Amino acid sequence: SVDVVLMDNIQGPYHGHPNGEIDMIIPETAEAKFDGQGQGWKVYVPASEHYPTVTDGKA
Repeated sequence: SVDVVLMDNIQGPYHGHPNGEIDMIIPETAEAKFDGQGQGWKVYVPASEHYPTVTDGKA
């Protein structure tokens, strides 16, 4: 499945990824980060858990 999310300096709900997850991060604000990662790819391994969080702007 594919999800598209726009977040602006916010923390989302805690959740897990039984099979892992691959995120493509596209900042709308140059310095914005998703879970500490700027523009590019972020990979979560199977059984990972987190609060999805965008800081320093909108992504």
